[in-house]
Order: sequence, then C-alpha cells, then structure tokens
Amino acid sequence: MRAKLILAAVIAAVIAGAYLAGYWSERGPRMEAEAQVEALRTDLAAARAQVRVGQLLGRALTLKETAMSQNYGQALDLSSAFFDEVGREAMAATDAALRDDLAGLVAKRDSVTAALAKGDPAIVNTLSEIEVRLRQAVGYPTPTRPAAAGTPSPR
Repeated sequence: MRAKLILAAVIAAVIAGAYLAGYWSERGPRMEAEAQVEALRTDLAAARAQVRVGQLLGRALTLKETAMSQNYGQALDLSSAFFDEVGREAMAATDAALRDDLAGLVAKRDSVTAALAKGDPAIVNTLSEIEVRLRQAVGYPTPTRPAAAGTPSPR
C-alpha cells in the first residue's frame, strides 16, 4: 500500500514537472508575442490617426479650392463640417502635439466662418495656413512660397 502511495506521488510529481517544464518553455515566446501584438496595436492606432488627419487635409484642400473659386456659400457649408471633424479629431487624439495642432485649427473657426460669410477673398491665405499645418501634422512636405513681387527668383 505504501509503495502504491509513493508511486502515485512520484507520478504526480513527474506530471507536475512536465507541466511546469512545458509552461516555462512556452512562456517566453508567448510574452514576446504579446509584446509584439501590443506594439502593433500602437502602430495601428498611430497609422489610423495619420489617415484621419490625411482625410482632414483632403477636406481642407476641398474647402480652399471652393473658396478660391469664390463659391463662398458652399465653402461655408464645407467649413462647418471641416471644423466639426477637426474638433472631434482633436478630442480623440492621443498624441499631445497633434491634439494641440488640431486645437489651434479649431480656434480659427470663427474667423474663417466670418470671412467666408463676408465673401472675403483673403480667406484663401488662412486656408493655406491650415493646409500647411495639416500637411506638417501628416508628415507631408509643405509647398514653398513663391518669391514676393519685385524680388528676383533664385536661379
């Protein structure tokens, strides 16, 4: 009877040892895989944010082109939707620099709306500034400014 008890204890110890050996040998790769998954989730969230800012840039370009064609009524409608979306994205942004940039754009809403309501053609300059800030937020190159009138262009 005692021999059976010792044999059962040895078998239980061997099974427990085999389980622990299997657990520890798989724990390392699992922890590494979980860390990679978390890094990929972070990268995915950043990529999605970049895509959303790229969409804002597309909306800003449409708004600017509409204002340039002096269709201020339609530009006013586009402006409202654009700034609503910028505000939502600013609140959802996890990157502090992006959040600050977008909040700065939201602050321009009233001046843009007023200029569009008046039909002020100078609003295109403000919309160009918005475009440049969004290009920078996405990481796109910004266009160079043409030389001022009377200034010789570099050759």
